[in-house]
Amino acid sequence: ATTYNFLAYANTIKHDYEVAADYFKKANLILQSHIEDSGDDMVFNLLTTGLCYRYMGKYQEALEVCNKGLTLAEKLYKGAHPYKGSANHYIASIYKNMEEYDKALDYYDKAIVNFKTDYGYDSPYLSSIYNDLATISMKIGEALSDRKQLEDALQYYEKGISIDKKYYGEIHPNIAAAYSHMSSVYSLMGRFEKAFDFIEKSLTLLQKIYRGKHPNIATVIYNK
Repeated sequence: ATTYNFLAYANTIKHDYEVAADYFKKANLILQSHIEDSGDDMVFNLLTTGLCYRYMGKYQEALEVCNKGLTLAEKLYKGAHPYKGSANHYIASIYKNMEEYDKALDYYDKAIVNFKTDYGYDSPYLSSIYNDLATISMKIGEALSDRKQLEDALQYYEKGISIDKKYYGEIHPNIAAAYSHMSSVYSLMGRFEKAFDFIEKSLTLLQKIYRGKHPNIATVIYNK
């Protein structure tokens, strides 16, 4: 079951989602037959199955298995635990994809509490959450012409960048992506000089990282 779980996860990372889902099902069948001993393997199976379904756009199926994973994690582990943080993060991300932002924000808050308790205030996991929160704030700000939401988005991106710089240094794709997103926020605010500055920062980083040839560079040049 453990082997099937990791094969499934590897195929998820490769974007071979149908293959991954098949391995997850095989692992789950074995774990169900040894439920008293499955523990960590079952939680991993449920959460990563949910991640796979989310990437496939099967959001209801993803919610179902992730909620099962969260329930099991809460039963198995006392206090904060990485799997609890991951479960809340995955569920929040599903709701974000479904554009049910109120529910997403609730689960992001829970994930932040878990990750801060487990890893500290500058965990790389928090960077990913802050970027997601920034995306939500940007979309709400754009839809409602709400400048406060757009300002919140910028603050979230800055928090994520600060964490990424601590862990990865000044040159990293995550930082370049955040700069590009910040450029979009400034553009929505009508602050076009700032938007241009940040798209330039993103382009400069990407050219250093990929030596001038990469689809992300083309995207940034197009946005510029």
